[in-house]
Amino acid sequence: MVKGKFGHIYEHSDAQLGAFLDHPVSSRLGPRAMRNKMRQLDGLGLSSKQRASTEGSWLLPLDFGPQHPVFAQTLKILGIRKIRKATGKPFTKRAV
Repeated sequence: MVKGKFGHIYEHSDAQLGAFLDHPVSSRLGPRAMRNKMRQLDGLGLSSKQRASTEGSWLLPLDFGPQHPVFAQTLKILGIRKIRKATGKPFTKRAV
C-alpha cells in the first residue's frame, strides 16, 4: 500500500491495483474539493468501484506503472509524493 494525503493505492487482486480516495479528518478541504478530486479520477478513465459523498475507490488499469499516461495525475490527485532519499550530508549555513 502506498499512502498519500488524500488516499492510497492498494492491491485489489494479484494482477490489479486500486486507488482509494478518502477525506482526511484534519483537512481544511471541504466536501466540494473531494468531489472535484473524484471527478478528476473519473475523467482519467478509471473505472469506479465504489462511490460515496466524499470517498470512493477506483480500479487502475492492468498495465498501470510509471510508463502509463495517467500515472502522474493519479498520484497527484491522491496526494502521493516522492520520498526523498537522505544523502547523509549535514546542512551547513551559508555565509552571508
